[in-house]
Amino acid sequence: MIGDKLVIEPFHTERASDICNMLASRIQGRFTLSVAGESGAGKSELAAEIARLLNEGGTGAGVLAAEGTYTSLLNFVDFRIFIDRDYKQTLEARVQRARDKFDAFMVDVLEREHQIISQHKELADVVVTRKFDRLVFNS
Repeated sequence: MIGDKLVIEPFHTERASDICNMLASRIQGRFTLSVAGESGAGKSELAAEIARLLNEGGTGAGVLAAEGTYTSLLNFVDFRIFIDRDYKQTLEARVQRARDKFDAFMVDVLEREHQIISQHKELADVVVTRKFDRLVFNS
């Protein structure tokens, strides 16, 4: 999001590198990928690293990395990534980014979001695991 404070950790770069290597032969011309998941899952960081690595790699392609909670629902996306983390697992990262004020209302919103967004996992081509330690391919 505009104005977000990105905190890019080595695991964001490692998974982004894995994804870029996997997609290298598939990217021809215009290519759109989405990074979806719950609030605070690391979508912005992963998308930023994917874009950086693809640009540094000189793919010559016009790559659009759409990141957002609901991007797995977009019809024009060539490749979908889902980060399998919920708001309880990302509390530390959310605090570090100073994005939210945590109160009963916010927790209720995040719980409702979890009920909706967790169902999007099955729409993904690849899932980044909770610990950001590997990729799992959906068949």
